[in-house]
Amino acid sequence: MNPRAYIDPDPTETPRRVPPRKSARGQTYRPAAGLSTAEAVQFDVGRLRSILTRPAVSGVLFMLLLYSLWRVPSADTSDCSVVGWTLPGLKVGKAETFSPITVYLIRDGEGFRVEDIEKSSTQGLIEALEKDPNDVVRGYLNYERHASGLYDITSFRDEYAIEIRPFRGVALTTERAARARAAFVGWIGSKRGANLPGVAEALSDVAPSRHALNWPGIANSALALVGWTLLVVSLGWVPGAIRGWRRRRAEHLLSLGKCPRCKYEIYGLKDGVCPECGKPLPAQF
Repeated sequence: MNPRAYIDPDPTETPRRVPPRKSARGQTYRPAAGLSTAEAVQFDVGRLRSILTRPAVSGVLFMLLLYSLWRVPSADTSDCSVVGWTLPGLKVGKAETFSPITVYLIRDGEGFRVEDIEKSSTQGLIEALEKDPNDVVRGYLNYERHASGLYDITSFRDEYAIEIRPFRGVALTTERAARARAAFVGWIGSKRGANLPGVAEALSDVAPSRHALNWPGIANSALALVGWTLLVVSLGWVPGAIRGWRRRRAEHLLSLGKCPRCKYEIYGLKDGVCPECGKPLPAQF
C-alpha cells in the first residue's frame, strides 16, 4: 500500500482525515482538522459572524454611515432639479431654466445668419434694424440639468432647447422659425461659432438625452448600501445584551425583595407566585 495514501482509521481512536482539495487556482487547502468541507465553511461563517456582531464594529459602521450621510449631496445641485430622493429633509424642486447663449439672427436671403455681438461689432445688427426690424430675431439656448439618485446623486441629465423670438411683436411663421432654428443649431456646432458639437447633437429631435454619471455619488451610495447591510448584521449582539440586562435587573430586584415584573414586595411569600401580577418567582427565592 502506498504510505502516502490517506486512510480512514477507526473513528473512536483518531479523527477522520480528509484529503486535501485544490481550488480553482490550483492551490491546495485543507479544511479544519476533523471537519468536512461543508462543516469547515459553516465554521468560517460562524467565526465571521462572531467578529461582526460586536458593539465596536457597530460603532465603526455607524460612524461611516454618518460620514456618507454628511457627503449627501456629493455634487452641486444649485442649478438642478433633484428627483428620486428617499432621504428625509432634502427638497425636491424644479431648477430655473437659464440661457447660457443668446444671439441675434438676421435674415439673409431665404435663410438666416447669426450675428454674435460678443465676437464682432454691432454694425451689421444696426444696419439690419434700420433696414427692416422684422428681419431680426433673437435666439436663446435654454438649458436645464436634472440630478437623480436613490441615496446620493448618481447621474445628471442635461436638456437643451432652442427658443426663437421676434425682435418686435410680429409673430414668426412656422417656416421662418424653423429656418432660424436650423441656422442657430448650425452655428452652435460650428468651429467659428460656439463650437459645441455635443450640444448641437443634443438639440436634434431624435437624439437621446445627455447623461453623465456622478462617480463620487455612486461610490457614496455603494458605501451606504454595504454599510447599512453590515450594520444590521452587526446588531446581532443587541438581543443578547437586552436579555442580559433584563436578567441582571430581575436579580437586582429579587435581591431587594421585589417582584421582577411589578416590583411588589414579596418578602415572606410561601407559594413562589407574586400575588400582584401572578408571575412565578424563582425556586431559590
